Amino acid sequence: MRTDPIGQPVYISMPSADKIKVSNIKFRDTQRNTDVPIQLIDFDNDPYSNTNYELPKNEAFILPLTDALKSCEVKRRADQSQQCGLYGNTKYQVSFDILVDNQASETQSFTFTTGQVNY
Repeated sequence: MRTDPIGQPVYISMPSADKIKVSNIKFRDTQRNTDVPIQLIDFDNDPYSNTNYELPKNEAFILPLTDALKSCEVKRRADQSQQCGLYGNTKYQVSFDILVDNQASETQSFTFTTGQVNY
């Protein structure tokens, strides 16, 4: 993570559901008015499928892909990535639809603010 950081993942878990499907994901930097690209990891595309570490069908991760961000607040060595994940002291809004057990769909939305980047 120190050499190629990503933003803090959003973890979704619905213990009362057998299966969830997350869609229509938006991960927005509200201060810069830009969308952050994401990757969804769920049961359908889990890289650890059929192992002891397999993601359950009722859990998912939204990963903000921050490779294009120039988010470092301190000078980094040439052998380190020149981006530092999400921008520090920045407000983000995340929204997504979630289909529960192939029946009920609901929209979730929340905001959070990152702290100071310290590396």
